[in-house]
Amino acid sequence: MDKRALSSQAYSYRRDPNVHDFDDTRPIVIMDGECALCARSARLLSRLDKREEFRICPSQSPLGRAVLGHYGLNADDPDTWLYL
Repeated sequence: MDKRALSSQAYSYRRDPNVHDFDDTRPIVIMDGECALCARSARLLSRLDKREEFRICPSQSPLGRAVLGHYGLNADDPDTWLYL
């Protein structure tokens, strides 16, 4: 196992130079932006989120790729979703 995965700092994307600063004051859902099922799920989440608490970020975007890469996840795998 990678020792970086065991470090508490490894989980802090704020210190990762590959992840640019972004507004993380509200929950963000990183999900596939090309899969039809994922797009439908994103629309449902958006419609049900009356208080506009969540933000949706496509995993193929630069931010999505950087955050998923930070956690060792594959941005090209449609099964990869991340909730922060």
